Amino acid sequence: MKYKFQVMVALTYKDEDIEVEIDLSDEEVETIKSLIAAYESKKEDPADPEEYVPETSLLQILEQGNKELFDKFWWDTIYPRVFIKMLINGIENGYIEKYDEDDFDYDNEDDFDDIQDMYSDDIELEHSSCCICRIPEDWKSQ
Repeated sequence: MKYKFQVMVALTYKDEDIEVEIDLSDEEVETIKSLIAAYESKKEDPADPEEYVPETSLLQILEQGNKELFDKFWWDTIYPRVFIKMLINGIENGYIEKYDEDDFDYDNEDDFDDIQDMYSDDIELEHSSCCICRIPEDWKSQ
């Protein structure tokens, strides 16, 4: 079954929310929910209630708990979308120089491998610093 997830992409001057869709089996959903529950049960409240606590990314939980599901979320689904967002942001803000031979349609998923090959030296992404995959609220209380 396909599930939709909200992902906040941290861009230069603003954050942008995107939606990704991932096909998950019932078993995968149950695994994810149990990983979330285990993570939430160990999470401690900050000593100072006014202290900023960043939102937990589902990617962080999956990276620690299930490499196969992490790869399915990050590498197979979220990474290509975030890479393109970061590339466009970098070109628009002057951090990345657009190559003369770049005639890609950034909305065409078929172009992604070629785009990545061209710009992989210019962009290095670590999920923990470029995006947050939000945990569905109804998956937190399971």
